[in-house]
Amino acid sequence: MFLFSTPTVHLRDYYVVTDLDGNYRDADLKITARLKNYQSRSKNTS
Repeated sequence: MFLFSTPTVHLRDYYVVTDLDGNYRDADLKITARLKNYQSRSKNTS
């Protein structure tokens, strides 16, 4: 068994791609991320 705790809002998954140019010198960094928010929206902060 493995048990762990995560923050109320946390990063669930991510994917990183670097597309190099034709000269293999410069690249574009593309990041796709999924966040999860377990906090209820009805919470009053005042």
